[in-house]
Amino acid sequence: MHRFAAISSVLIALVLASPELRAQQAPASAEEILVQFTVPDVGSAMIPALVNDNTVFLPVADVFAFLRIRMDTLGSGTAVTGFIGDEHRTYRIDPAQHTIEFAGNQQTLGPEKMFSSEGRTYLRNDQFGPIFGLFCAFNFRDLEVRLHTDFELPAVRDMKRERARRALHHGAEMPFFDRTVRSTRTVATPGVAEWAVNGGMDPVIGKTGSYSMGLGGEVLGGSLEARIHGAADSLPSLNNMSFRWRYVDNDFAPVRQITAGQIGSPLPDPFRGTALAASITNRSTIRSNVYGTYVIQDRTEPLWGVELYADGRLVDFTTADSIGLFRFELPINYGATEVQLRFYGPWGEVRMMDRAIHIPYSFLPSGTVEYSATGGVVNRDGTTQHDPFLHISAQYGVGPMLTVGGGAYVVNAGAAGVVFPFMQSSLRLADWFLLSGTYSQGLGGDVSVSIVPGTTASLSMGYSQRYASLDETLRSETRKATLNLATPLNLPGLHGGLTVDIADNISDGWNGVVAEESFVTRLFDIPLAIGSKQEWIGQHSLQLLSVHGNAHFTFNPFGLALIRPSVEMDMRTRQVTSCSVELSRSIVQGVQLDVSIYRDMVVRQTTSHVGVQFTLPFALASVGAQIQDGRMNLQGGSSGSVYYDNSNSMVLTSSRTGMDRASVVIRPFLDVNGNGRYDSDEPLVAGIDVTATSGTIRHSSDTLIRILDLDPNVPVILSVDDAHLPNVSWRTKQRTLQVLPAADRFESIDVPIVVAGEVNGRVLLDNNGKLEGMAGIIVRFRREDGSQADSVITQDGGEFYSTMASGHYTVTVDADQLKMLQLASVGSREIDLRGGTDGDVINGVDLKVMRDQEGRSK
Repeated sequence: MHRFAAISSVLIALVLASPELRAQQAPASAEEILVQFTVPDVGSAMIPALVNDNTVFLPVADVFAFLRIRMDTLGSGTAVTGFIGDEHRTYRIDPAQHTIEFAGNQQTLGPEKMFSSEGRTYLRNDQFGPIFGLFCAFNFRDLEVRLHTDFELPAVRDMKRERARRALHHGAEMPFFDRTVRSTRTVATPGVAEWAVNGGMDPVIGKTGSYSMGLGGEVLGGSLEARIHGAADSLPSLNNMSFRWRYVDNDFAPVRQITAGQIGSPLPDPFRGTALAASITNRSTIRSNVYGTYVIQDRTEPLWGVELYADGRLVDFTTADSIGLFRFELPINYGATEVQLRFYGPWGEVRMMDRAIHIPYSFLPSGTVEYSATGGVVNRDGTTQHDPFLHISAQYGVGPMLTVGGGAYVVNAGAAGVVFPFMQSSLRLADWFLLSGTYSQGLGGDVSVSIVPGTTASLSMGYSQRYASLDETLRSETRKATLNLATPLNLPGLHGGLTVDIADNISDGWNGVVAEESFVTRLFDIPLAIGSKQEWIGQHSLQLLSVHGNAHFTFNPFGLALIRPSVEMDMRTRQVTSCSVELSRSIVQGVQLDVSIYRDMVVRQTTSHVGVQFTLPFALASVGAQIQDGRMNLQGGSSGSVYYDNSNSMVLTSSRTGMDRASVVIRPFLDVNGNGRYDSDEPLVAGIDVTATSGTIRHSSDTLIRILDLDPNVPVILSVDDAHLPNVSWRTKQRTLQVLPAADRFESIDVPIVVAGEVNGRVLLDNNGKLEGMAGIIVRFRREDGSQADSVITQDGGEFYSTMASGHYTVTVDADQLKMLQLASVGSREIDLRGGTDGDVINGVDLKVMRDQEGRSK
């Protein structure tokens, strides 16, 4: 941050050095002072500014540096450029031409709005909002500038991620929540619809097209999702429709999840296929502590931040090294885990990549039993056979080092049912040595080993044996052995990382071996990847089939575009077999250009592609053209989601998919009668700021705050800030909320804003008729039902002060403290704080105490 601020200041100084800019001057009456620049959920900083009457001019470089907005020189250095929020929201500030261009819109500003002075470019505070969406409100009395935006700044995202990351390492320190909001269940509530259409025109094939649509909502307390897909020239049918209903209650230990519909088949080969089934389990969607780790190593852009999500929950984070290598030790959980990696650039860039990784190790805490049962009908892949089946499994945590389990597959594969019992176990011999094995009678088994001897290298090996048919006369055996090695490789003057993957497959008497190696390093400050691939095949002896090498690198010349050249060659003939180059460039906000050229040297064929992607508020659209052998193929498509906020009868759109995600709508209201519930005659209140540990926050003109893209049935923590409420007497008592939202619907949360009344007084000691103020005395405020509303401690002179919602209260001095001090109270005070919208003030609430040698109340 300091380095960026220093570089930005130098760049601005160079830009302002031209004769044209030196001619610009600050207003004659402007005064240079320091103002406090405050960003909710980030903090404050003192920055230099020029104040002229009731307006303030802010230095662009200092503001952007504090908000972590990228700023680079452009061309000769008389202009600066960068992006705000994401790579598509690009800007260009040219002080020489008095222009600012942002998101494709260019404005020319006069000296009353933008000028240069003493090596800085200043912009009037009320111009940051209309131009960049950075609304800066200036408080002349406090010399403070407060920032508000309708989008998430890089600095805000960094703070949010940092809080979530800190929570990973302080899981035992449970925060205090003012309120926990659990999902309310309804009979039926619509929630979300998503859609996607694709089409093309090929001179040979003709018109092509496909579509998919989905609907999600709540039915009978659970989330119901229905989807349909097909080709554009065919009518919808039951064969291309699917549905799934899922009920989750993590508080009901016997059965935490119930799922019904078309679900993933739990059966192994040769029964794997599409299952119409129902399943129950006591597995929680909220992950518990687990034992052991599974290493994931890969590469991305150098020095990018990487977050690891398992089943939708953040489990770890790291930063790629100078050549782009990163490594995770994923906490081991249960069976197949959906893994997602999110990549964050230093200036707000975001990349996402989904992976499905089968983790063979399954550990449970000591004494824990976990079960699942699934039954239904499976349609085996490639056949018309529909087999009834039942799958039952259970696991038991013997200790922190060992988990064992077993169960059975029951399949009606023919006239009579066939039972395949199985057993499984996971053993942790040491923190760095894991062993797992499964065996099913008649179906085969597998074994896996993970060795992580240090913090940089890892080795994993696996072996499996499967039978491809139940017919003894046609029974065939498939065996597979795998090895994966990842380790740093430091050569003289060359630092990099090496990965090796080897797979040996034996099927129907044929043996095939594939080996791949990859070395990643940095050459002339450019990330470079070099790889090779060898293939052997044979029955009795292996014969070398092919040897290929490849290399590719990525660079960004002058910040204009990402360019990725690559080349592949046959190592046996030493001839280049193919080469390609890809170019990506953000044109304006929400418009991305992609160009690629691929040349196959063997068949002498060139394929070119040009595509443009548009990110709109309601859809993600793309158009492109591919040319091959002189034939042009046109392609296009779009996708998006429509949300329905049932509690407020509102429709929202998004360019991202929304099904199997959760949403929250927050309704701040003025609780005039103090009952804590929203009444129809109570007004909604603007000015509340909300931050969340995950999701995308949207503000709307109706004062409602919505959070989309949440992980369903996973706790999300909301922080409420009332600093910007329009009335100083208004405040919220619920500042930290824990929410457990359900999938495919909006969870409505009412946040009451109370009208705080002020009460002040003193605690006086009657010392033989002389009244003296006493500091350090506890004063308690109790409601009519006897519950405590507040407690304060008197300051110098015995003075105390409290703010509370309207109502009737009894004010007393703490009796236990008085007893310890051998004092006694002389009565209590009854007060009534009136309601309304401006609050009430009650002065002179004095409480008297006197010495009591016997410690009795008077």
